[in-house]
Amino acid sequence: MKEQTRRHRRGPGFWALVAVLMTVAALLVSCGGDVGPLADTTPSGATTPTRDAPPATATPGLAPTRVAPTAAPEPETVGATIYLFFAGYPTQVGPYLVPVFRPGPADLLATLRLLAAGPSPSEIEQNLSSPLPQDTVVLGVTVADAIATIDVSRAFESGGGSLSMRGRVAQLVFTATRFADIDAVNLTVEGVPLTVLGGEGVLLESPQTRDDYRDLLPPIAVEEPAWGQPLPATISIAGSATTPPVDVHWVLVDGAGHIVAEGVETVSAGQERPTWKVEVTDLPSGLDALIVYALDGERRQTAVLEYPLLPSP
Repeated sequence: MKEQTRRHRRGPGFWALVAVLMTVAALLVSCGGDVGPLADTTPSGATTPTRDAPPATATPGLAPTRVAPTAAPEPETVGATIYLFFAGYPTQVGPYLVPVFRPGPADLLATLRLLAAGPSPSEIEQNLSSPLPQDTVVLGVTVADAIATIDVSRAFESGGGSLSMRGRVAQLVFTATRFADIDAVNLTVEGVPLTVLGGEGVLLESPQTRDDYRDLLPPIAVEEPAWGQPLPATISIAGSATTPPVDVHWVLVDGAGHIVAEGVETVSAGQERPTWKVEVTDLPSGLDALIVYALDGERRQTAVLEYPLLPSP
């Protein structure tokens, strides 16, 4: 698949769309039902983001206009998913881990090598980054008893403080455990087991799991679809949230800013980081972005995240 460049920045009108949706949500909540708050990640004095493209409805309080679905060709979705860091959140600092789509071979070793190659120039423009040193080489990987042992070059240990060190390990852990048969990761450096990383002393004595690095996920994390992934007409939207109970609002928009599909998923209490998932059918072609957000106790938006989907032509 040809890599295509797009800049992941939204102007004032775009976030006006989100503001309209939140007005609708607030009115519905005032009529009955309550939206549980996330941990307050909205900076003091934060304003409501807006967007360039015209919203699907110009009158606050009215249901958004739906775009009539058209038959969508099934795109080529075979590829790998790696994890990079995104720092472009409007309501929290970040950076946080996000899954990013890569066309090409989807076996474990090839995927880890795609991760080591780092973000593309267009992804850097979209505020995606990687703390992995640029000359890191994934030398090999073996899997036994649901544990992947990843062998990396010595460059993996170079540079950075504790956050950088934890971040690069987290990238390997999340990328490897995306595969269904892997639950944890051990690291070796040119064949020698790695038990302590860097001068900050990041301990790696036991197999590393996603639970060890969940603090590097955003308040609302999307696992499906991956960033930049081409979508068929039927998709799953799935992720996790930090502080339950909370209603996760999701919106799919096209390149003109029209709402194609939207919904609210409630995650329940009882888990440290509960998950949510919804299946969306009969999607048209030309999807541009997935937006997820929540409302805090004062009906302000929080934990906003926008994922670009189909690459622009």
